[in-house]
Amino acid sequence: MRQRVFSARLYAGLTSACAAVMVAQIVTAQDLSLPAAAQPLANRDMPFAPYRVPIGPWAKGAVPMRLTEGRILRRTWRVNSSQTTLQVFAPLRAQIEERGFQILYQCHDAECGGFDFRFAIDVVPAPDMAVDFGDFLFLSAQRQEGEYVTLLVSRFGRTNFVQLVEVGTEMDVAVPDAPADAAAPLAAVPQVAVEREADPIDLVSQLKRDGHVVLSGLDFQSGSPNLAGSGYDSLEKLAAFLTEDTDQRVLLVGHTDTVGGLSGNIALSKARADSVRRQLQDIYGIENSRLEAAGAGYLSPLTSNEDAAGREINRRVEVVLLPPK
Repeated sequence: MRQRVFSARLYAGLTSACAAVMVAQIVTAQDLSLPAAAQPLANRDMPFAPYRVPIGPWAKGAVPMRLTEGRILRRTWRVNSSQTTLQVFAPLRAQIEERGFQILYQCHDAECGGFDFRFAIDVVPAPDMAVDFGDFLFLSAQRQEGEYVTLLVSRFGRTNFVQLVEVGTEMDVAVPDAPADAAAPLAAVPQVAVEREADPIDLVSQLKRDGHVVLSGLDFQSGSPNLAGSGYDSLEKLAAFLTEDTDQRVLLVGHTDTVGGLSGNIALSKARADSVRRQLQDIYGIENSRLEAAGAGYLSPLTSNEDAAGREINRRVEVVLLPPK
């Protein structure tokens, strides 16, 4: 198969022998093989929906997209290994091409558009996917009319995150057996997602079951406590729940990472919870008397703050059920 040139700067010195070492042997001709250390995270299947496939870099305030529709399958994996982003990405790209897909667009972090590109494209929310703005690789590809794939790989500390989005197609994905001295990975992608941050579809059921849940997908303006946009799926689901049950009250709690002092983080987390409360009031008409806001700063982390992936997971707003008045 003809080697595609991704970027002269990025791929200088990459050889097929290196690619063979990077990933374990393909299990069957139809399988997409991941590194043996890969652990499945999200598995989100939509039977039919529109989807915008990125086909160029961030420019003039937007990423060019190709609108398509069909079954949409979003899957993510965590790869704990010493491999670089490119060492994980390159074999997966080669396997996608071997399956007849033609590359539409591919880029690395700065070439894509960095921060702006990442927040313009579809990314599964943390903790099931994490993107370092300075260390990620992306591609989009098409096989035939209506069949598209996007691949996103990013490294945080000692961990790589892999996101595969398929539109109108589905590739079997296998994780080969690990060496005897390696930690045993999960053997196959499960049919049900291992969800730790609420998918909007399940937000209400999780909230009723656990009494609290993370509001997924929220995006705050850089250096600001204000939400960067509106129409977040998690807020729409929460607002629908509160509109249906007019006696229900909730507490919105902001959380931060450990960068900075405690008092400043408590103030920032409270301000972000207030921003969510205002959007529930102003856009969805939820009465102020049914909404409370508080800030916990970094007092209640979900995971370690030692690396960027953990810090991104810990920066969040949760909703907590309160007794009806």
